[in-house]
Amino acid sequence: MMHISHITATTSACVGTVWRYMSSPDHWPLWQENVKRVMLHGHFRQGTSGVMVMKDSGELCFSVLAHQPYSHYVIAVTTPFGGECVIRRACSADDDLIRIVEEVHFVGTWRERFFMGRLKSVYREDATRAMSGLWGFLEGLSAD
Repeated sequence: MMHISHITATTSACVGTVWRYMSSPDHWPLWQENVKRVMLHGHFRQGTSGVMVMKDSGELCFSVLAHQPYSHYVIAVTTPFGGECVIRRACSADDDLIRIVEEVHFVGTWRERFFMGRLKSVYREDATRAMSGLWGFLEGLSAD
């Protein structure tokens, strides 16, 4: 397994709002600039699969590996060159704020890991933009 990124942010939005936008694939395009839409095969829970339609790079299949409402979820996204990006997103109360955490790892053969190593910075930047987008979106809702 290859570590890609670990990002933590806090927001003043309530945990229900954070969870609704973070864990609902219908809302992902609102805060992930490279996601055009998400098609889910069933309800968002462990064992469900879906497809993310990207704005510039086709479609990416994903599956939900773990799902604990109002706590965390883990998805595995199949990359175009093989292997999977395993993304864990979590939220928890931290005094008056809600802490949001995203961890991204890559799992694949040694060849896939070698190739991913060359793209690691791109994937890290995408993860940072996604979390910044979520944080900005939630802060915008909190200000209303």
